Amino acid sequence: MECEWRLVSRTVLSSMIAFVVLGFIAVPQAMAADEFAGYGVEKYRGSSHGECSSSNLFWTIDQVSNFAKKFNKWSSWETVEKFSNKAVDGRDFTDASKGTGGSDEACSCTSCSCTGKDHLSPYGADHADVVIISTHGSTRNSKTDAHLVMGDNSNDCKVTWEENMFWSEDTDILITEACHSASYDVWSNSNRHTRTGFYAGIDEDGQFRALLGYHGLSKDKPSFFSAPAFVSNSYSDAIVENWILEMYDSSWRRKGVKQEICPTAIVFGSTDAKIDNFAENGGFKDRKDTGSKSRSSYFYIGGCDPHSASALPE
Repeated sequence: MECEWRLVSRTVLSSMIAFVVLGFIAVPQAMAADEFAGYGVEKYRGSSHGECSSSNLFWTIDQVSNFAKKFNKWSSWETVEKFSNKAVDGRDFTDASKGTGGSDEACSCTSCSCTGKDHLSPYGADHADVVIISTHGSTRNSKTDAHLVMGDNSNDCKVTWEENMFWSEDTDILITEACHSASYDVWSNSNRHTRTGFYAGIDEDGQFRALLGYHGLSKDKPSFFSAPAFVSNSYSDAIVENWILEMYDSSWRRKGVKQEICPTAIVFGSTDAKIDNFAENGGFKDRKDTGSKSRSSYFYIGGCDPHSASALPE
C-alpha cells in the first residue's frame, strides 16, 4: 500500500501536526439531520452484575456530558441522547450485515436477539450524525484491529472494526474517548482493497467522514474545559485541528511516569483536497462532504510519545 507523508502548517503546535495518506476515487453524499448520541461506561463488574469485565472507570459518563452539554445549547441540534453502563451493549455498535465469525463473533449471546441494531433510534449508534463513546479500548490481532468495551454483557463485550462495526447509515463523525481508539499502528495496517483494519468498518459509498481518538492511552479523568472548548470551537470549522490541540497534553502522569497524550484523527474521502477541506473547514454543523471513502489521512502531532504505544513519526 502506498503512503504519502506530508507536513501541514497549523497554529500553536503548527510545526508538530502532521498527516499521512492512503489512496483512491469519489461520490458526493447528502447531509443527514443533526442528532447526537453519547455512550459512557464506568462499571465493569463482570457477569454476576450482567456487566462486562474490566477495571472500573470513574470519569467516562462525565466526559460524555462534557461533550453533550454544548450540543444541548445549540438550538439547531434536533436530539441529544446519552446512555450509560448497561444501556450500552454490543448491538448498539454492531451492524446487521455482520454477526458471524471470529473468536468474539458479533452478538454471541444465547438468550438475546443476535442481530446488530446500530441503525435503530435511539440506542443504535449509527442513527446519529455525531457519536461519542467513552470507555476502555485497545488494539487487537497484532494491531490490525481495535475494539471498544461495552457495558452490558448480554451481547458482545468487545466490539471491533472488523467483526462488529460498519458505519453505513447516518453517522458522520465518531469520537472515541478510549485508549488506542485511533491507533497509528491499526491505521498503518488498514487496507481499503482487502477491507481490513478501520476500512472494515467503513461503507465506501456511505457518509462516514472522520474518526477522532487516540494513539496510546487517553486521559484518565474528564476534560471539563478542553472537551467543551473543542466542541464550541468546532461548530463550523477546524474540527481536526481543534481536536488535536484541545485534547493534547504534553505531560500526563501515569504510575509515576510522565508522557504525552496523543489525540489523532482519521479522515476518509476520495481525494486529498476533500479530506483537507473537511479537516480544515468542516465542523459539527458543517460536516463537509468527502466523497467516496477510498482513501484516508491520519492527522497527529509529530513525535508525540504516549503511554503504552510507540512514539508517532516526526
